[in-house]
Amino acid sequence: MAKDDLTGNMPTEKLLSYFTTKRENTNTSPMSFESAYNEATKLFGEFH
Repeated sequence: MAKDDLTGNMPTEKLLSYFTTKRENTNTSPMSFESAYNEATKLFGEFH
């Protein structure tokens, strides 16, 4: 099992970009993801 110092978060947008370049199907709508990302940025921007 990995120790805590070896784990971390990978940004979803980076993963989607990577898989898109590899022509892998992510079953994710790019427009829907971008919309959700923008809404989250606005929401968390108000409270952070």
